[in-house]
Amino acid sequence: MRSVNLQSVYQAYRHLSFEQFQSYMRVFGARADRPLEMEDLCVFVELLYEHLKSLPQVESLMDGFYLGYSIPQISKEFDLLRFGHNYLLNIELKHLGTEEKIARQLATNSYYLKAVSSEVYLFTFVAESRRLYTLDENDHLRETSLPELVARLQWQSLTKELDLDTLFAPKQYLVSPLNSTEKFINENYFLTNAQRQIKQEAMAALNAGEVNTVLIKGTFGTGKTLLTYDMAHEYMKCGQEVLIVHNGTLSEGHLKLRDEYGWRVYAIKDFYDHYPSLTKRGVDLIVFDEAQRTYTYQLAEILAYLRNQPVKCIFSLDPEQYFSAQENRGQLISLLQAGEIPYKEYQLSKKIRTNKELSAFIINLFDRRKVNRRPEIRYDNIYLQYFTDPDDVRACLKKLEGEGWQVLINTPSGYHPVYCEPYEVEFELNAQKVIGQEFDRVAVIINENFYYNEDGKLVARPPAAALDYMLDRILYQNVTRAREALHIVIYRNPTLLEACSKIISRQHGPWVL
Repeated sequence: MRSVNLQSVYQAYRHLSFEQFQSYMRVFGARADRPLEMEDLCVFVELLYEHLKSLPQVESLMDGFYLGYSIPQISKEFDLLRFGHNYLLNIELKHLGTEEKIARQLATNSYYLKAVSSEVYLFTFVAESRRLYTLDENDHLRETSLPELVARLQWQSLTKELDLDTLFAPKQYLVSPLNSTEKFINENYFLTNAQRQIKQEAMAALNAGEVNTVLIKGTFGTGKTLLTYDMAHEYMKCGQEVLIVHNGTLSEGHLKLRDEYGWRVYAIKDFYDHYPSLTKRGVDLIVFDEAQRTYTYQLAEILAYLRNQPVKCIFSLDPEQYFSAQENRGQLISLLQAGEIPYKEYQLSKKIRTNKELSAFIINLFDRRKVNRRPEIRYDNIYLQYFTDPDDVRACLKKLEGEGWQVLINTPSGYHPVYCEPYEVEFELNAQKVIGQEFDRVAVIINENFYYNEDGKLVARPPAAALDYMLDRILYQNVTRAREALHIVIYRNPTLLEACSKIISRQHGPWVL
């Protein structure tokens, strides 16, 4: 993205056709497809220019603005940004807006912008009323005037062109309760509008007694885990007794929440073995995280028991993330209906943690009929290696681990020894242990068990020692843990090597069965 001159943008919008104007804005990578917002920008530029036109440096003061920048993956957008060596300016444009909404938006912007600049000044211009607002040193909203903004422009030591996508690295904002536990506990994060709305509606329904059970559904990257744990934390802050049930092996993040912050966190196996005694201690809320992975018989028994208990329940689930035929997957709703348990269901659909490059590759890997035709996605962060010797696979994985890659193996079970390839024995983390977690760089193995079926879907033959485990779903779980880069090590599977090579090199021919 390139910076723009506001006077140039104003004159272009007023004198060019809308198609010509959009073409001009594409030169700068600026979004300009919303006429009402452009009208508000023009009102602002007209008033600002009136205050600047008598100054000798008027042209330079109208320069250096980034228009409509959006942080990758997060889709957090800023109307105007201007970067200086001494501080950063942010100006938001509104047609209408209450002071409450303006204050909330500027507070959110402050959180994101202070990650890239130690000193930030934030303003909101309301076009309808011609009013200008800012945050004071205590982050309280106050009305101000254009001369204050002009002074900030004059005192700013403007920087040269910046690579904003590099500056605003998404990983510094993507907070996970399990991988960024301290940030989560200290509430150093913001929920999206969709997350906040679901939180308000679900908690209102539970608190009013409309239902005792709510379901929060979402695929990987939608912020389901953060929302679920945020709601649990909210109830704890209100003095309620909350119990977290994680359907997998407890991670370091879970243990930290339990041992350092006093959360009551249990793996599903431990909860299932002792749930009558655990729920007798005055529990107000039970949160079932990754609920689709609970075995069907366990879930049916737990629901039958909880039906007669005065306890609220939140079930957080992704029906696509499962490892075994014994798991309930999406049968939770059927079990609730069969037990005549009233519930409300909420769906998170917009992905906020998804790297578009990784997401496109994963979609194409698991379904060869879905082809990425977007030229801007280049797969620069997908790495591929092929081996036929297990010792070389092990050596490669050890090297990657030493370079900071998180090696995730396909060994499925955390509770009983079922299956492990010889090249996997030295690596600790498997799909069972990383449910709900995320890592910057992930390395995975695709061996000879994987193949494409007649529909072009990636499937896998189960290992003889674990016939009920679905290795293709385990692989899906592992690859969706990556935030920035994915390294695939292929072992004795030329068909998958060819498929991956074609995806990366963007060859759109038919797949090999």
